[in-house]
Amino acid sequence: MTLPEKAILSIWQSQNETVAPLPVESLRRMERRFRKGVKLWLALELFSFVFVLLVVTRAALQSHNALFRVGCLMIVSGVAFALWQLAVRAFLVPLPADAFTVSWLDFHRRALERQRDAFLSAWKWLLLPVVPGLLVTQVALAQPHALARIFALDAAAFLFAAGWRFALGKVLQRRITKLDNGPGRNGENRE
Repeated sequence: MTLPEKAILSIWQSQNETVAPLPVESLRRMERRFRKGVKLWLALELFSFVFVLLVVTRAALQSHNALFRVGCLMIVSGVAFALWQLAVRAFLVPLPADAFTVSWLDFHRRALERQRDAFLSAWKWLLLPVVPGLLVTQVALAQPHALARIFALDAAAFLFAAGWRFALGKVLQRRITKLDNGPGRNGENRE
């Protein structure tokens, strides 16, 4: 190492970087805003599940086509599975009882990670279980010449819904990264 490199290295190592930690009230405000957004998303998902269940059940009861009824039953089963997975994967975890021992920042980060993981994997547990029933009902109702166009529309809708959830997962990942690189997070241990 040459003399200028040593001087530069010693200056760099002697820097005293003090960063103020993120205020607790700011963290609480972030957590409240995040929880409000998640509750809205979950309410919309639940509303759409109930709507689909009602419409599909009514259509199955009114139809005389046995294949269509089987497809509707498959859709209802897929929606029930997706609803169960939504409850397991995406519902909010209650605030910890030991809030004074658990860092608010760590708790908020874990909540963001949970939602990110739910969004990134939603295509498997939220969208995919409904596809077989959707295809069966469309085969039961469609004219043979219209089937390819209907399946193409289904694929486009599936890809759009999966892509939208994937994009939301990436937004949450950016928020996690921003939280990790924020004030008070210059590489030190979280404890």
